[in-house]
Amino acid sequence: MPQDLPPTGGYDAVQYRRNIPTRGLRPIWYMAIMGGVVGYGWYHLFHGQREKIEYAREKAWARIHLTPLLQAEEDRDQARRYYADLAREKQLLGSETRAYNSDRYVLLFEWILKSRESSSAGGPIWFMLLMFDALAGLYGRHSRRVRDGRNDVGLGEEGEQDAGVDSKGERGTY
Repeated sequence: MPQDLPPTGGYDAVQYRRNIPTRGLRPIWYMAIMGGVVGYGWYHLFHGQREKIEYAREKAWARIHLTPLLQAEEDRDQARRYYADLAREKQLLGSETRAYNSDRYVLLFEWILKSRESSSAGGPIWFMLLMFDALAGLYGRHSRRVRDGRNDVGLGEEGEQDAGVDSKGERGTY
């Protein structure tokens, strides 16, 4: 049996390419247009973020500057309600009643007023020392001075240096 061989002179050329015109733009142009659209989007995104941050900053500063006004309005409303309650209580009960019907439990501002009346050399200092003694529970020279009713600051008993003043004469914190 003879072997199957190509014809002499070879086979005819096979047309594997379609000879039709190209449609549209070259791919590089599509990439360029897409890059331009994406760049435009990123540009607006960054500017939008900056504007959002600026609006947030403006809102925060507006809040900071309006807070005292709003707090004052709230305080006025609370005071109005408090005095209206006192007036209503006085109208219903015929007199103003104390919370515990005694002078043992008094409000903070009454302590300040009493300390100012009882002390000629500065009631708030005496009041601060009293509060320090009550809250800290320290029973040193400060509490002894407060219990004795003395409100001088600087030297303790018998001319010794106070705990609030160090050896160089500089005032520290209590």
